[in-house]
Amino acid sequence: MLPPNPSNPRKFIARLRQSGFSLVEVVLAVGVISFAFVAILGLLPAGLHQFRQAMDNSVAAQISQRIIQDAQQSDFDILTDVAHVDPTVQLPFTSMVYPVSGAPRSVRYFDEQGNEVVTQSSTPSQTEAADIVYTVNTRIVPWPTLPGIQQPDTTTAANAYGRSMVTLTVQVVYNPALIPFKLGNNQGASNYLLVDTTDAKMKQLSVRSFSAQIGRND
Repeated sequence: MLPPNPSNPRKFIARLRQSGFSLVEVVLAVGVISFAFVAILGLLPAGLHQFRQAMDNSVAAQISQRIIQDAQQSDFDILTDVAHVDPTVQLPFTSMVYPVSGAPRSVRYFDEQGNEVVTQSSTPSQTEAADIVYTVNTRIVPWPTLPGIQQPDTTTAANAYGRSMVTLTVQVVYNPALIPFKLGNNQGASNYLLVDTTDAKMKQLSVRSFSAQIGRND
């Protein structure tokens, strides 16, 4: 704040001019600050991407854990869908009954927080689609071959041992656009009935896979 009555106005003004910044100094300072801001802004997309990846990993793990728990708590015959699938055929299948009173379906939908979006039909409505962020594909492999254990003959009803375990694979896909899944169709391939990540459209999706062994507990 300027003094109200400087004793020598000319000297006072000259002193003010000497204590200020030149135009060159101001330009250099702005340049340095701008360079720093550009570097910081360049890091933001990478940071946001890493944050999105971390969120997806957390939500996907939460969703997969819920589905695995649902499978563990289900009746084994319902889990293996014996009403629709020939139990003597050792082929993977995707139809799963969730909840127990519902109809067999392989795809489930969840919002960005991992809460399930229960659709009224196999095709989500426009209102339901607005909340869907993750689409989940499930696959069951009946009577899996375990390391060090000879695969039993599941064609005989007496062999209950061979029908007491399945392998559940849960694929959580970040899919807000609801791109239809293309699943592997080669019965001899390991990706049979799983999302075919070699397909051009499927490569756009972020797919996280989880597996669990589910045994009969009754």
